[in-house]
Amino acid sequence: MFDFIVFFLIFLPLMDVIRHMRSAKTVTKVLMTGIITSIVGSYFVYTSVLAEKPKNYYELLDIPARGLTEQELKKAFREASIRYHPDKNLDVDTTDLFLEVKQAKDVISDEKMRFAYDVYAQSDFSAEENIYKGL
Repeated sequence: MFDFIVFFLIFLPLMDVIRHMRSAKTVTKVLMTGIITSIVGSYFVYTSVLAEKPKNYYELLDIPARGLTEQELKKAFREASIRYHPDKNLDVDTTDLFLEVKQAKDVISDEKMRFAYDVYAQSDFSAEENIYKGL
């Protein structure tokens, strides 16, 4: 929503004002347009690419990345699922976190998926499931 406001309510009117400036030379108009465009473009690149923090399942479950036993994983999953269960948190919507805890347990408990997560920071395995099904 904020991107919409920045683009349509700030960027486009500024470009229109610069375009209709009569006293400014063409070089000044081009420089002002380039500066404003690069600032707004940098903002969009930052918000869409750089600002997205990848999921860290180990922090979500509050477990160490190495030397984890199956019992410790089960205990951490149980504690995190109770902590983020939607029925336990009536004032805050924790449904997405609860589902993410489930996905974290599935990824970390399977050796192949855990290896892919650790090495490649891959957490979305839905594409691979479709490939294996032949879709």
